[in-house]
Amino acid sequence: MTRVTVAICVALLMVGLAAGAALRMWMPDRCTPPNDADKARLTSFLRIKYKLPPGTEIGVADAGVASGSCFRKLVFATLNGPPFRADLFASPDYRFLAKELLDARPDPKEAAERKRETAESLVRGSLPVRGTGNAPVILAVFSDFQCPFCARIAKGLSELTDSEGDRLRVVYHYFPLSIHRWARPAAEAAACVQRQSNAGFWSLHDFLFAHQKELSVDNLRERVVQWARTVPDLDQGQFKKCVSESLTSGQIEQDVALGMELGIRGTPAMFLNGEPVDGSSPDELRTQVRSAAGAR
Repeated sequence: MTRVTVAICVALLMVGLAAGAALRMWMPDRCTPPNDADKARLTSFLRIKYKLPPGTEIGVADAGVASGSCFRKLVFATLNGPPFRADLFASPDYRFLAKELLDARPDPKEAAERKRETAESLVRGSLPVRGTGNAPVILAVFSDFQCPFCARIAKGLSELTDSEGDRLRVVYHYFPLSIHRWARPAAEAAACVQRQSNAGFWSLHDFLFAHQKELSVDNLRERVVQWARTVPDLDQGQFKKCVSESLTSGQIEQDVALGMELGIRGTPAMFLNGEPVDGSSPDELRTQVRSAAGAR
């Protein structure tokens, strides 16, 4: 190897090391979470885009970067005023927002198979269901009875199920968050009712969300037992035994494990025929449901 060749190799090595150092210096900045200025700018943009009333406060939750990239998933939801939620991916410089990221690396056939497997896992087992069994569109919902936005979405989904008739079947999955103190016992109680009656589950589901602001970890059991007395076909002794012995805790764990496997970190999370969807409003969901039913 000549001196010239050695010199060139050394020079290229130095350039490579410098480039690597520069990249390492650049990557942390590129992948940093949004600061207060970024959040203020993005929420201001969404307030205008979705025509939210002036003064509407929008909270921002950081769900982390997507699959090793520097695109970051952000969850926007109103803290007051009309219900609104948007799960969006932000570009590394927080200039662009997108509803979904399409990973071009996987094989399309493998992606289709994964979608099929996801769709099947979401309807497997004895689950609370609203709607007809042969509906072309299945909306799987992971929810938490203490989650305020879940309460808003639940009301919209009830209306959506009524309006869409034979097009839609809603399947409920328990996903109580650890930050909510009475969410898990509420889920266990609802699952105890579900063991006896699907209709009874939805009755308790509606009761818990309707009275969410009045419930606490101290009064939950008493309020649920009072509710149970109003249900004529419910075996009260069987229900109380199920609740007191936490006989449905394993069922809740299975739903939580499935949700974690699907990448769920917050509620509500929804899947339309196996595809994750943004449940920002009942009108948007209705559009997506009708589109999926038409494509069937």
